[in-house]
Amino acid sequence: MIENLAFADPLTEFLSSNKRLPEEGLLWNLLESIPTNISIWESGKILYANRAFYDAIGIDAGNIDELNRLVDEDSYFSVHPEDLDFNSPELKKEITGTGFHRELRMNSRINSEYKWYNTYVVKGKDPESKVVIEIDEDIHEKKIAEEKLITALKEKEILLKEIHHRVKNNFQVISSLLMLQSRKISDKEIKTIFEESQNRIMSMAAIHEMLYRSADLEHINFRSSAEELIGRLIELYGGRSNRVRFNISANEIELSIDKAIPCSLIINELVSNSLKYAFDDYENAEITIGLEVDNCTFRLLIKDNGKGFPEGYEFEKADTLGLMIVHTLASQLNAKIEVQNNEGVEHIITFRE
Repeated sequence: MIENLAFADPLTEFLSSNKRLPEEGLLWNLLESIPTNISIWESGKILYANRAFYDAIGIDAGNIDELNRLVDEDSYFSVHPEDLDFNSPELKKEITGTGFHRELRMNSRINSEYKWYNTYVVKGKDPESKVVIEIDEDIHEKKIAEEKLITALKEKEILLKEIHHRVKNNFQVISSLLMLQSRKISDKEIKTIFEESQNRIMSMAAIHEMLYRSADLEHINFRSSAEELIGRLIELYGGRSNRVRFNISANEIELSIDKAIPCSLIINELVSNSLKYAFDDYENAEITIGLEVDNCTFRLLIKDNGKGFPEGYEFEKADTLGLMIVHTLASQLNAKIEVQNNEGVEHIITFRE
């Protein structure tokens, strides 16, 4: 793409002084060798056009009279009607100013198909000068490649959304199978295990559902994810858990999918533990979930104001399935876990994106 047009002022001054562009000079050789269409105009007449310009409209190089005849008949280049609104106030301001730049589709008298050009029209700083330089860079192949790439990316996004949707549906089928199986179980402890497994599966399904609905297929809004998860846990445990107050603090932090899923499952396990074991009195029960980020380091907090761990309890040696899952998920995140009794149980999981 042509960006540096510093030569425009001295060139327009040279032409405005009624001198001709000296053939075989350095500037002339430079303009003639450039494959981009370059033309110099004054009061609607072409003073100079380089060889690429002549080739584009199919006449002999240097035949300036024939070129101006075609210009007068408006049959040398035409702009696609969708690419320029000549009645636009913004466009008129650009054209009457010191410079104009647009990507346009144009066709020449020898080519019926429109091609994309990166077009510059540059005027000198002298407000009295009527000389302008037009540069039309052929970007057709690049533009077509970009359009193909955009189409391919849209198709990829649609495919990824469909994959997330199908994964979510598959998780829901598995969850439904577990639910049907649990109805035939009379043992309360085994039935609870089935329900908890079902809930873990639905937590993963919720992430894929959010990705399916989201415009961003790589990141999840943590707060939205946590709120949806908490709503499902309250529905699952019911009863007195409806009286627990939840505080979620995360601003608008986005997590990549490979971080969001382990974090959601960790929250699922630790909040489930709090709802089941933390509270004797639900009157003032609170659970806090927070996520902070500082220099790509995330700090996930899950805290309740319940009765805390019993004396001598060692979190690292816990052998319950839920806490074993938490340790496994933390290792996936390369996370450090801190646990302490702090007017209840407080878990802090620190990891990097």
